[in-house]
Amino acid sequence: LFFRNTSVRFYKLFTRQQQQQQQLGEAIHSSSSSNYYRRQLIAKNRRHVQRLSAVAPQHEFRASTETSTDFEAQERQILFLVPYRERLLLEPTLEGKIDIVDASETVQAFMNSKTDLVEKVMPSLSKTEQYLIKVTVLCGQQHVFSRFAAQNPESEASLSKLLTTLGKVEVFYDMIGGIVGYQTVALELMHESFGGPPAAIHADKDCHGLDCVPSYEDNDEDKNVSKSCDDSECDMSLHVPSGPDLREGNGELARKAARKGIEALPEMCEIYPLGGAGDRLGLLDPENGEALPAAFLPYNGRPLLEGLIRDVRAREWLYYKIKASSPDVFDDEEIEKASKLVTPIAIMTSMAKGNHRRISKFMNDSNWFGRGSDNFRLFEQPLVPVLTTRGGEWISASSSEDKGENYSCDIALKPGGHGALWKLMYDEGVFDWLEQQKRTGGVVRQITNPMAGTDTTLLALSGLGRQDNKALGFVSCERAVGASEGINVLVEKTNQVTKERWYGISNVEYTELDKLGISDEPAENSGAEESAYPANTNVLYVGLKHIRDTLTSSPRAAFPGMLINLSKAVKKDGTKGGRLECSMQNIADALMRKSPGKLTKKDWMNLPTFVLFTLRRRVTSSAKRQRKLDDKSLAQTPDGSFLDLLLNASDMLSKCSIEHPPPDDGSAERYLNTGPGFIFAIHPAMGPLWDIIAQKLRGGSIARKSEVKLEIAELNWENVRVDGSLLITCTNVTGEGTMSDIDCGRARIVDVDVLNAGIDWENEGNVYWSAMYSRDESAEIVLHGNAEIDIEGCALRGNCAYEVPNGKRLVIRSVNGDAGCLSETYEDIVPGVPSWRWKYAFGGKDDIQSDLVKLHL
Repeated sequence: LFFRNTSVRFYKLFTRQQQQQQQLGEAIHSSSSSNYYRRQLIAKNRRHVQRLSAVAPQHEFRASTETSTDFEAQERQILFLVPYRERLLLEPTLEGKIDIVDASETVQAFMNSKTDLVEKVMPSLSKTEQYLIKVTVLCGQQHVFSRFAAQNPESEASLSKLLTTLGKVEVFYDMIGGIVGYQTVALELMHESFGGPPAAIHADKDCHGLDCVPSYEDNDEDKNVSKSCDDSECDMSLHVPSGPDLREGNGELARKAARKGIEALPEMCEIYPLGGAGDRLGLLDPENGEALPAAFLPYNGRPLLEGLIRDVRAREWLYYKIKASSPDVFDDEEIEKASKLVTPIAIMTSMAKGNHRRISKFMNDSNWFGRGSDNFRLFEQPLVPVLTTRGGEWISASSSEDKGENYSCDIALKPGGHGALWKLMYDEGVFDWLEQQKRTGGVVRQITNPMAGTDTTLLALSGLGRQDNKALGFVSCERAVGASEGINVLVEKTNQVTKERWYGISNVEYTELDKLGISDEPAENSGAEESAYPANTNVLYVGLKHIRDTLTSSPRAAFPGMLINLSKAVKKDGTKGGRLECSMQNIADALMRKSPGKLTKKDWMNLPTFVLFTLRRRVTSSAKRQRKLDDKSLAQTPDGSFLDLLLNASDMLSKCSIEHPPPDDGSAERYLNTGPGFIFAIHPAMGPLWDIIAQKLRGGSIARKSEVKLEIAELNWENVRVDGSLLITCTNVTGEGTMSDIDCGRARIVDVDVLNAGIDWENEGNVYWSAMYSRDESAEIVLHGNAEIDIEGCALRGNCAYEVPNGKRLVIRSVNGDAGCLSETYEDIVPGVPSWRWKYAFGGKDDIQSDLVKLHL
């Protein structure tokens, strides 16, 4: 199963890259070694057959820093493994691969040893499992098995777990040679960072992305040498990208693009990489103290993952309402089909810290949020070995400082980065699944960013991507100079021989800015704070066929943005190391447009990739780390993200002509010390477009330190004044199961005062960003099923609660003009005939206008 027939095609596609000769010589110790290797590797862009070395270099177990000894150890390992990688890539069968590794004296010596593993266990293992052990030994990692003991339950369990992990690594990295390829590429990247030659993955002649070494198509070796260039001579320009801005034309561009996005919804999917463990958020399982996934962070009253799915439902509801509101335009079949629209959601989980198990259980326990399990596809990201800088040694129980009895085969494992997303979607049949559901495009969202669903952002992104059949789109925004976040750039690369050029939008991580010669300077006319380069938010549009075709074209596309981060110590003695990682957004580097000549800035808009600009807090405000009590920084914390959520709410309330105080209560310090100036939260199905919300909420006020929560879609609010807490909850916000604006709850509140003590702001246990706080009083309305409430000309004073059962309408009015003296009347709702409905229709400027969104009483 590990060696599928489809892999054979990948091996053939990759042989061109693998045919480059590694030129490693005495110059490794010279100060100009990096440029020497680079020039030589460029020059040797042809296959050079290498003889297999019989014995793998062995690791020395010692304390180490980044020294020339480590450099030489890496070199020996690379020289030993590269020929094996080439042979294994060319061999499509398991039997043939076994023959290749069996010829190694290292493997032969291991198989001739008198260990429990070889004599008592391996004969009973499958050929695949035996192969996984042998290639691990071939990679110089036999120490992993040194403490194995037969008939020891702990030892045998750890071996079984290790083989499962290695099997997944072998399959996932099949395009670069499986486990041997993983080890080789990681070593090459490590060696490159030490001043060695560029990794082969960066030197393919068809490589034109940011991480590529320039190469030439001429096959004449001498000509290649004379035409080769070093870094200073190669022409690569990184420009500030151009693209549409949702703020253009007073929002007209946003409305036009959003309309395209609404119309394209039946062709769209959602993709969530959820591999993070949430360590920095301090999320712990109360039962065992294990780190919980970031998806479980209780943000604004619900887990982050639930928030993303609510955003999807809101867009589906909008699509349905437009159809259901115009029976004269759309027939019954179209309206019924719209009512059953369910966007498929692909979720990449991780093996780390029980992430996949926990996410799966959470989805089951949540009944898949009423969407059906068939509309989700969960697929698990494999964990990969952590390598040290001393020759790529894997960290295992036997190589640790543990002096006690340890019979484990465990090794240090980490996720391989969210760039695993695309290859896993291919391997796990997710692209096929989406194609069967006739999906052509998708939106990628990060779980720790709850802001991307604001107003027109996602609809406009998908609308622009789908309209122009784009391969990949980034949402970008302003960025502070020196911020620890990636940037978007337009890459322009030139072949110095043919003068052909390649163009595309890409991403550069902030750690790579200096390496690429990017000066993080202020933008013109922006003062000293805003960078000239915009921020990459990791909110993406993807054209599914483009991505699928591209990732099968080369290993660089399948494993985009490959790197190994060696900045941290991975052992107690200070030895540094890392694992091979990929970055999902860097698949853009495999989507460059080739041009025979230079393109103008106008032509930049016609690339396979694009960038869409908007205000920062409309698209990103992440909740990645827990804020310490004495920490005044709000960056990347739930506290800061929640403040941005309220700032967006403030902008929207102003559009609705609802008076309200500053969200931060006057300053960030006051916000942190005493809480926000007000709290306002709505179900996204009320819009999600602000143009729609502004027609449902009209006038009124929210007093300082007041709270309004509206879990409802069908609401008519006019001149409502809140001083305290107002809570409205529908059990059926958009109908139960199939969407229906007949079977959902609705509320009409006109000229009403809400007066109560509200939130207990003095309670020190309040956590406002998670909606975990106490109240002294509130006005609470709960609508079951299709229940309705109609309140006009009244004052709701003190602690009051109204719970309306399914099929009933509660009418509340003042008695004899006394707003505080109320009459309550329950009426039956005629089945299928609500008292009113909002009707949606597009206006002439692609917005949903007030004169076309009508309330029928």
